[in-house]
Amino acid sequence: MAVTDQTGMMCQSSLHTSPAAPSVWQMLSVWRTRRQLRSLDAKQLADIGVTAQDAQKEANRPVWDVPATWRQ
Repeated sequence: MAVTDQTGMMCQSSLHTSPAAPSVWQMLSVWRTRRQLRSLDAKQLADIGVTAQDAQKEANRPVWDVPATWRQ
């Protein structure tokens, strides 16, 4: 359940989750990033130092599968 103030905006405290559970916003961000990674061509992947195989492997990971350091 979200906590809202009188303006109807979500209060900052309601946006925090425990480190063990990524928030919906974090998962959405991961999903978007991995979707964008999947769309990069070979030249763009070379620019960021990622192989096509590594990019595909990362893009296929589920949204909740992120390093613990990302959740801090």
